[in-house]
Amino acid sequence: MRITQDGIVRLQVPKVEEAMLGRLPQAREVPRLELGSFVEARISGQGGAVDARGGWQRKELDMEEVEAAIAEGMTASQLGREFGINFNRAKRLMEQLGGDDGD
Repeated sequence: MRITQDGIVRLQVPKVEEAMLGRLPQAREVPRLELGSFVEARISGQGGAVDARGGWQRKELDMEEVEAAIAEGMTASQLGREFGINFNRAKRLMEQLGGDDGD
């Protein structure tokens, strides 16, 4: 089953038991899957550090607001609450943007 929502396409298939493998259709040649292009996510400021843990469910942040909050002295816990992100991401952002990464 293919599910499409908000530009995201997901493929859901049933779990196949080992006994069922012989009954599945066979293909001699599989066409190449074209994945299109990928855009590398970058964080503005501080040389544009790459957030290697980005993903399709990653919450978009206004990095200028994050940088301003860090400059005001917010802790990682406060940053997480303010921007709705988890503590580990908040701490990583603080390390990347040069803030004090204390709790």
